[in-house]
Amino acid sequence: MRKTITELDVKLLQERIAEKRNRIPPHGVTYPPPPPKQNKFRNKKVDSPDGKFDSTKEQAKWIELKGRLLAGEFKSLERQITYGLTVKGRQICSYIADFVITHLDGRIEVQDTKSDFTRKHPVYRIKKKLMLAVHGIEIVEV
Repeated sequence: MRKTITELDVKLLQERIAEKRNRIPPHGVTYPPPPPKQNKFRNKKVDSPDGKFDSTKEQAKWIELKGRLLAGEFKSLERQITYGLTVKGRQICSYIADFVITHLDGRIEVQDTKSDFTRKHPVYRIKKKLMLAVHGIEIVEV
């Protein structure tokens, strides 16, 4: 014999599910926290006195470049500079440069720390080409 499900049955089932979701664990029982979400490129973010960095590789490069700046190898060093990529008056996207170096002769160099995987990423490759076409700047990958 087949039992038909009534609206009351559905309501009671929904209440039981809600009770289970809101149930407090027994005294002394703790559930482990969910695992941290893994970064898309598996890099580890770094918080240092110099600021926040997207990877340990980027932080190491910053320390190296800062030392070279103090030694007088170039005029200025900036990080996380945003370039708008506009074509025919239309904003396509923007590119955030890891490091912008102004050399003693006034030449500007943009450096970006990239792993082999991120170097091949299609979005980065398009932005690299747009930087050259729009601003005439070749990105140096380190």
